[in-house]
Amino acid sequence: VDIAGQTSTQQSIANIANQCGAMVSGFIYLTDFRGDPENTNSALIEQIAKFHCPVLVCVNQVSRRLDSLPDRSKSEYYKHAWSDYIRSYLKESDDCYQESFGIEVEPVSLSLELTEFRDFNNELESKGIRDIQVVYEWIEEQMKILGFESPLFPSKKLTATL
Repeated sequence: VDIAGQTSTQQSIANIANQCGAMVSGFIYLTDFRGDPENTNSALIEQIAKFHCPVLVCVNQVSRRLDSLPDRSKSEYYKHAWSDYIRSYLKESDDCYQESFGIEVEPVSLSLELTEFRDFNNELESKGIRDIQVVYEWIEEQMKILGFESPLFPSKKLTATL
């Protein structure tokens, strides 16, 4: 999550940036795969949760820790562990909305994928790891939910250049 100005040392600029963040329709949170989900930036997840909008989490650069992912079942294990960890923060946000406003809210939509954007290959794909295409698919899905029907991206497979 990178909202321009949000970490400004001038408090007034940081406040405006964080208020403008309330107008976003969704977040894409990109973090490095370090095995255990507790190694991620929980403060950033808490901040994302406050906006109560759909989130795509890409736990990226899995090729750096292939020893942790010997097969698809281990990938699924980590995917569920990361999802459960992040959902706990999103649930706290949901509960806060319900307590503060006295209204029932839909749970925040969370999509989480283990990804590799730079060194994607068939071995990773066989383990359930996704490439950059997952980001484009998620954005298109969110745009359709918002009522935009025309595709934003060409139908051919896209690749990332990093």
